[in-house]
Amino acid sequence: MPVLLGLVLARITTRRMDLPAAALTLGGIAAAHAAANLFNDLFDFLSGADPQNRRRTPLSGGSPYLSLHAVSPRRVTAYACAAGTVALLCWTALAWKVDRGWGPLSWIALGGGLLAVFYTAPPLRLAYRGLGELAIMVVFGPLLVCGAFYVQTGFISLVPVLSSLYPGLLAGGIILVNELPDIAADQAAGKCTLAVRLGRGTTVRLLLAVNAAAILVISAMVLHPGIGSGALGGVPGPLVNISTLALAAARKGVPGSLYLSQVASVLGFNLGLAGMVAGLLPAR
Repeated sequence: MPVLLGLVLARITTRRMDLPAAALTLGGIAAAHAAANLFNDLFDFLSGADPQNRRRTPLSGGSPYLSLHAVSPRRVTAYACAAGTVALLCWTALAWKVDRGWGPLSWIALGGGLLAVFYTAPPLRLAYRGLGELAIMVVFGPLLVCGAFYVQTGFISLVPVLSSLYPGLLAGGIILVNELPDIAADQAAGKCTLAVRLGRGTTVRLLLAVNAAAILVISAMVLHPGIGSGALGGVPGPLVNISTLALAAARKGVPGSLYLSQVASVLGFNLGLAGMVAGLLPAR
C-alpha cells in the first residue's frame, strides 16, 4: 500500500507511469516484506520470545510453526533467503534502470533491507531495544513511499516526504497495538519493546496520539498544492483505529476487546491508504 501511494504521487507529479518499473517495485517490496517477516519469526524463535508466549493471537506473538516444530529453522532460513534473493534481483534491475548502477535508490533499498533484517537479528536487535517501532515507521513510511516515487521520477520532493508520514504512523500503530498482548512474554525474553518500557496504559495513549498525528498529516497534505483534497480519502483509517482503541479501553478485561483493536489497526492501515490512493487517482 505505501508503494501504491508513492506511485500515485509520482503519477500526479509527472503525468506518466512506467508500468514495468512499477511492477518491479511492487514485486521487490512484496518479496522483501516476506523475507523480513520470516527472519523476524526466526530470530524471535531463537531468542525465546515466541516460545515463551502463552497469549498468542492470530496477529501477535509470532508464527506458531517454529514453536510447534511444524517447520525447522533451517527451512525458514531457506524461504527467507529465497524471498530475499527475489527482492535483490528486483533491486538490481531497478538500480540499473533508474540510476545506471549504484545511486540514491540503492541507498534507500539498502537502508530498508538493513532495518528489516536487524529488526530482530543480532547484534542490533532493534525491536529488543525499543527502536523497532521507529524502524517500522521509517521503512513503511519514508523509505517505501519515497523509494517508489523516486523510481518513477528520478527525484524526491516534499510531496512524497510529507505523504509518507501517514503510512509510517499507521504502520507504527500496528506494531504498538500488537505488542500489548506480548508484554509479559517479551519482558521475560528481554525484548524491551516500547509497550514493555511504557506499560499498557501509556502505550494506548501513545497509540491515540499516533493516530491523531496521522489526521494532522492528512490536513497538511490537503493544504499542499501538489496533493489536494484527494488525501481526505485517508481519514477513515485513523478514525477506525481511534474508535476501536476507545472501545477496548471501555471494555478493559473483556476477552477479545484488544484483539478487535489489533484487527482494526491492520484494517485501518489498508482502508486508509486505499481511500487515499483512490481519492488521489482522479485528482489529475
